[in-house]
Amino acid sequence: MRKISHFAVPFALVSVLAADTAPGQVAGQGVAQVYVTVADQQGRPVTGLTAADFFVRIDDTIQEVVAATRATEPASVLLLTDRLGTTSDYRPGDLQRALRGFLGVLGSADARSQFALTTFDGIVLQVAPFGASPGLVDRALNRLTVSGNDAPLVDALTDACRTVARAPTPRRAILLVFAAFRADHGNPRSDITEGACRQSGASLWTLEARASDGRNYPNPAREMVVDGVSRSSGGLHELVTTSEQLAGLASVMAGLIASQYVVTYGPGGGTASSRLTVGVRREHVIVLAPTWLDR
Repeated sequence: MRKISHFAVPFALVSVLAADTAPGQVAGQGVAQVYVTVADQQGRPVTGLTAADFFVRIDDTIQEVVAATRATEPASVLLLTDRLGTTSDYRPGDLQRALRGFLGVLGSADARSQFALTTFDGIVLQVAPFGASPGLVDRALNRLTVSGNDAPLVDALTDACRTVARAPTPRRAILLVFAAFRADHGNPRSDITEGACRQSGASLWTLEARASDGRNYPNPAREMVVDGVSRSSGGLHELVTTSEQLAGLASVMAGLIASQYVVTYGPGGGTASSRLTVGVRREHVIVLAPTWLDR
């Protein structure tokens, strides 16, 4: 499982040289585009990169990097949460603060950003659809009370990916916030969820809240699908143990989504089972981009 580690510096990111990726929307004949995030060790976006800084290949075949620019398409982001349940570690206000911080960072970066809200506290419920006003989404956050004992994450993620596939812009993301200490007896078919998320074109950014006393609900299937989709979609999966980490990392993730590059490459090729690798010719950076090749 690829988790980004916390060091002495709060919300720091581990250093790597390159990561896997796959193309998203087609830019032209024989040319494809992919959204890529590049960050330093402290989780700060790395800016000022050009096409000369990136390298791309499909399987073992080197691709031409045609262009690499800051993404200007507004993001469509679905917030997905189990409301964190009832615990002394995380109060409803802590979740609301983290989600509002996330919305604030992305909204400040681009006022055209679109948001939706789905919860899975016992049942999967679409609280606010894409196109809802910022005020409606904000009011919906105030109503995130807890009522269920079960949190069917895999079912909810499948539904969220199908919803975000119809998002108003092709630059799509899901922010998943869930409690590791809640029971989950949902659908264990991870292949269905992975297929829906692959088709959605969305990156998955996950904040997994864990109880400080270690009373976390063991669910290897849930962990596998969350970590696998986060990695394969070009997102990030982080563990938090305090409300301060929850709020801080939510804002960090929003900043990383806001700072994405769009990398155009060609001539393309490959099959649905191919993998495409994108990297940056710099040390001590992390590159996040999908591993799925959309063919």
